[in-house]
Amino acid sequence: MTVQEATSLDTWLQSRWSGTKSAVLADFTRDVQNAIETEWFDIAGRVPEGDIPAAYRLAARANQHAARRADELAGSLVNTAFDERAIALKARRLARHCLRSESLAYMRRLAEAEGIEPPDATKHSEPSQTRRLQCEKWWRRRLRVHMVRCAENKLRELGLIHKNAGLYCTDATLRRRQDQKLRQRNFLQEVAALNSLGESFSLLDLVETSVSNKALRRAELMTRIAGFEALAAAAGHKAEFLTMTAPSRFHARYSDGRSNPTYQTGNDPRAFQRFLCDVWARIRAKLAREGIAVYGFRIAEPHHDATTHWHLLLFVGPKDMQRLRDICRDYLLADSGDEPGRPSIGSKRFRSIPGRGAPRVTSPRT
Repeated sequence: MTVQEATSLDTWLQSRWSGTKSAVLADFTRDVQNAIETEWFDIAGRVPEGDIPAAYRLAARANQHAARRADELAGSLVNTAFDERAIALKARRLARHCLRSESLAYMRRLAEAEGIEPPDATKHSEPSQTRRLQCEKWWRRRLRVHMVRCAENKLRELGLIHKNAGLYCTDATLRRRQDQKLRQRNFLQEVAALNSLGESFSLLDLVETSVSNKALRRAELMTRIAGFEALAAAAGHKAEFLTMTAPSRFHARYSDGRSNPTYQTGNDPRAFQRFLCDVWARIRAKLAREGIAVYGFRIAEPHHDATTHWHLLLFVGPKDMQRLRDICRDYLLADSGDEPGRPSIGSKRFRSIPGRGAPRVTSPRT
C-alpha cells in the first residue's frame, strides 16, 4: 500500500508496522513487540503534513531500528532466557562437549565464550574444576543466571522495566521466580529430615523457623539495629542515615517510561553496584586515614528501573559526625556531582524512642 492509496497517514503507518512486525519480530513476546512498536512510531510518526518522501524515509529508518533491536535482543538471549527446557538442552550440550575434551584450558575458554565465569582456580584444584565444567547441573545453574541477566538488561534498555511497566523486573522474570518458589515449596513439603533422636520434621517447617522466613529475617534485622543502637547509646555515639544514589547515566528510563538521553548502554544494575562498592571502599580508606571509626548497616534497594541505591545507617562519635558527612559527600559527588538532582548526599537524622524498637527517621538534615 502506498501513502496515496491509504485513507490516512495513520492507516498507512499501521500497515507498514504490521509488515515489519510479521517479518522481523514474529518470534518475540507481545511485551517486546509492544515496546518496539512504541519506538517504531516515535520514529516513523514524525512526518510533516503532506511530505510523502519523508513518510517513506522515516518508515525505512524505523524499520532499520526495529531490525537492529531484533538483532540485539536475539544476541541477549531474550527468546531462550525464560525457557527452562532450552536452558537444560544447552547445558547438556556444553557439558557433553567438555566431557569429550581433556584440556582444562579449553573448557575454561568455552565457559568464557558463553559468558560464564569458570571455576575459581585459586579455590578449586584442577580435577575439581574439570568435574564442574563437565557437570550438566553446574552449567544449567550458571546459564540460567547469565541468560536471564542478559535478557533483563536488554529488556530494561528497551523500556520493559520502569515504574509504569515491569516494576524492578520484567513480568516474565516475576512469573519465573514465582514458579521457582512454588516448586521449592512443594519439594520442601515432601521431604523430611530425621534427627538423632528419631524425630522427623518437614523441611518446610524447618525453613519456616529459620531466617529463610522473610518475617523472621526482618525481625532479626530490627533486633540487630536495636542492639547496635543500645551499644551506640552506651558509647555516646550518634546515628546518621545516608542514601547514596546513582548518576543519571546508570538509569535507562525515567519513571514515566521515557528513555533517558544520558543513559550509557551497558550500565546495568551490577555495573552501578560495582561503582558504588568502589566509592565506598575509598570512603572507608579515607575514614581510616583520619582515624574515624564507624559501624552500622548497609542495605541495597532497587529503584523502579532496577538500578540500586544504598541506605546506610552509621554510628559515629559526635565530633566526627560532620566530617563523616563531608567525606561521603565528597567521594560520592566526585563523579557527576553537578547533575540536577545530585547537589548533595541524602542525609537524615535518627531519633531514638526507648522501648519502641529501632530508631526512626525524623527531619531531613541539610
